[in-house]
Amino acid sequence: SDGNVSERYHLVVLKTSANLKLNDLIGKKILLGQPESAAQDYLPRLNLLKANLKKKDFDTVAYEESEEKRVGMIINAKFDAIVVGDNVFQENKDGFSSLASWESPPVLWIASSRIELPQFEEIQRGTLNISSKPFEKINEGRHFDPRANSDLSDIEEAVHVSWLFNE
Repeated sequence: SDGNVSERYHLVVLKTSANLKLNDLIGKKILLGQPESAAQDYLPRLNLLKANLKKKDFDTVAYEESEEKRVGMIINAKFDAIVVGDNVFQENKDGFSSLASWESPPVLWIASSRIELPQFEEIQRGTLNISSKPFEKINEGRHFDPRANSDLSDIEEAVHVSWLFNE
């Protein structure tokens, strides 16, 4: 984050489902809301019902926020994708992320070094604590294929070294 800014965005899709491409999302609004089963006092998650992404130049999300909801709009930008399958990350008591299985709608996390992200903290179990700092190192030193069954331990390791938790 000292001026050494990545030109790519990093897209993480958790719990993939539908057999659709990211191109199907361009220009569509995505509700950043919790599923009905979640308690109302949790911060919203970005629920994505379209997954099975391929690694290429993708599009990013712009945020609109009101008292009731956050909405993401797909706009132009460059992305890498990491598809994690039916697992989600969860921050444990030591501040590291761990993998947790979770029955829920698909969740899309976006980490970018070029736009400010809203801060997601204390979100319902099975989610990441995401700071607004840049996530410029997710692909540094390793390559992750965006397959539905990517190696979860590799991705967890990347999270440990690369994702910034409110430092």
